[in-house]
Amino acid sequence: AYSQIGLLFMGYSLCFGGACGLANGTSGAIATLPLFKSCQGAATGVIASAWAVGAAASAPIIEWFIQNHGLQQAMLAQSAIIFILAAIPGYLLVKGGGARQPLAAAQTGKRLES
Repeated sequence: AYSQIGLLFMGYSLCFGGACGLANGTSGAIATLPLFKSCQGAATGVIASAWAVGAAASAPIIEWFIQNHGLQQAMLAQSAIIFILAAIPGYLLVKGGGARQPLAAAQTGKRLES
């Protein structure tokens, strides 16, 4: 049982740490897109707090899932949920114009010439 818990902690810390490192920089830039112009502070706050809330809320759910379905099924389910939820910021990027222009251009309002 110890080796499975150790693998869980190691895998979760590597995945969550990598996601935090990659997403923290870009999520702040996304919050400053023109889509959020009237509430940039609130958007930045929601993004910053969502990391902690998501980790705290998912821990008991993952524990229950591991006990009832096993470690492999719990990790597969978590991966599927994260993949589905990743569509939301993707949609916001496309809607805000950030997917067509670099984030710096979207923030300054200047469009690049094609």
